[in-house]
Amino acid sequence: MNQITNYSNERTVHVNPSLKKLLFLRYKPLLIFLSILVLGIYCFQTVNGITAWKNNYQYFQSNDAIKDFEKQIEESYEFDDANGGQIFLYYNLKKEQAIYTSDFNKYKDYSLTVFNSKSDANQQAYNSYAYYNEHFLIFLIIFVTSGVLLFLYDLKSNFTSALFSSKFKRSDIYRQKILLVGGVLAGSLFVGKIFSFICYHLLIPNHFFNISIKQHLLSTLSGWATLVSIFLLSSLIGILFGDWLFGIGTIIVLFFTFSSFLSNIDLVYTTLFVDESKLPYTVSETALNQVMPLNQTSTLKLNIVPLVFLILAGILAYFLGKYLFNRISLEHSGDVILVPQISRIFQICMILYIMIVVSTPTIVMTFFPAEALDTYEIALNILIIAVTFIGVFLLSEFLLFNKKSKIINRLNFFA
Repeated sequence: MNQITNYSNERTVHVNPSLKKLLFLRYKPLLIFLSILVLGIYCFQTVNGITAWKNNYQYFQSNDAIKDFEKQIEESYEFDDANGGQIFLYYNLKKEQAIYTSDFNKYKDYSLTVFNSKSDANQQAYNSYAYYNEHFLIFLIIFVTSGVLLFLYDLKSNFTSALFSSKFKRSDIYRQKILLVGGVLAGSLFVGKIFSFICYHLLIPNHFFNISIKQHLLSTLSGWATLVSIFLLSSLIGILFGDWLFGIGTIIVLFFTFSSFLSNIDLVYTTLFVDESKLPYTVSETALNQVMPLNQTSTLKLNIVPLVFLILAGILAYFLGKYLFNRISLEHSGDVILVPQISRIFQICMILYIMIVVSTPTIVMTFFPAEALDTYEIALNILIIAVTFIGVFLLSEFLLFNKKSKIINRLNFFA
């Protein structure tokens, strides 16, 4: 505490170097670890990817590659079809036709092509580029965990309480924490991505790329913006919750249900506003990929709508987090929500999210059926929706408004 008080006496009007120094000392081991982790992943990925390509390139210059190709040509005659004597390369999404070849050079060029989506869920090869496909899941875990624990861990370790009792403004504390940890994460990620981008284009001939430099750069920057926005959204979650178990539990639930949430939003949108017969042809491994091009198997341009949505949501999360951080009551540090004034708003969001994840297909099937339903089916579906809503509402009351004791007392009364 004396250290914080001494630092606070050094405050300046525009910049607070003492607060920066205090937070840097607090997070120094974490910052070093995150920088090494992020840059290490990109270095490993880049070196491994380029080395693998070089090895393949050497292989295709050898007689073994030609012998293997000729063996595949011979085996192709075993299939009783019109493509005997040819090897399947990929399915062309633009032309909507399978591409075969009996030319070794064409086979070699396609096999050495980088940033090609090798296959979908059915192991079918496509000539498409996968946006964001740079160990995205690993980085997602890193950025979400860092964002949540940035505020939640300090609350439990009483570091937040010590800062609040000092002369530092809460708005300064919030801004400096976001800038320090988020800045190091964003900076390390940017350096790693640019390093990977430059190495690939310097060490591999351009005619072996399935995408243009512009497409590759757009994917690199869009992946960076996506993860930075997710960090800001995660930091907001860390500010909201005072209960450690509920906060971590919420992250786990979101992680496993967010795909369903986005796909159900897409289901509602396509049902109400889109003529499916006019949709362009695309192929995706999961519903999440259709809505957010995390591993988009498509020859279309980058899906800009979810990217813009995430960036705007991240900016909103930053300012909303600043507003809530100024209103945190440490008396509620053991409660689910640190700012009790927003408990009802959070309850509405919680109910809406769960209903979208669980009940959207039933709602769409009931009120916008592809085929006519009889009265019994409609009534049953409405009953299921109503029971689900009541269950979610009671769950939210139990978790957010400490209804546990009242429920137990009523159960004891009936017993």
